[in-house]
Amino acid sequence: MEHDARLEGQPITWARLYDLGTTLLFLGRGREMRETILDLALLKEGDGYLDIGSGPGELALAACQRVGTLGGAFGVDLSIQMVRLAGRKAAKKCRRAEFRQAPAQQLPFEDSSFDAVTSVLTVHHVPGDLEKGRAFNEMRRVLRHGGRLVIVDFMVPQGRSAFLARHFSDGDMRRYPELMGSAGFSRIDKGKVGVGPLHFVRGYADDQT
Repeated sequence: MEHDARLEGQPITWARLYDLGTTLLFLGRGREMRETILDLALLKEGDGYLDIGSGPGELALAACQRVGTLGGAFGVDLSIQMVRLAGRKAAKKCRRAEFRQAPAQQLPFEDSSFDAVTSVLTVHHVPGDLEKGRAFNEMRRVLRHGGRLVIVDFMVPQGRSAFLARHFSDGDMRRYPELMGSAGFSRIDKGKVGVGPLHFVRGYADDQT
């Protein structure tokens, strides 16, 4: 699949270091975080699931166990190194999970393919509201009627530090509900994940387009 580089943001190429960093960030609570996110997505046995910006693959692998043999678990990431690392993990933990390289704005799946879509610490990397809107439109397209989208990210505080200002200058979660509504999501709610400083925004694909 060919990508337009203007759409992508900056892919992470240091997959193993990133994997270690996220492990340390949620030390002792990574499994709890993943299960909480899957609970927010109302994921159950037999569902089709997609994680966008799947990184080292741990969330999609947890989903693979939950949906069982009747469901499906997929992940997409911009970084081929991440896709390869996740694939190696899948070979050991859940062979049914599949990982592909793709941007959030060009998902390589048919319409109405999934019951639940998640994206964790990823949307702030998508450049600008126009491209974020395209990404949310794609997420809506691949969801079945009644499907759920859960976006998880850091809520940047007012008076944020210089580091946070640089890193999240294009990803304030406060804008996400409006962008999701414009993409056709309804019943949008938000809150704290309950693990670390993470917040979520959730929407439902209730209306046929």
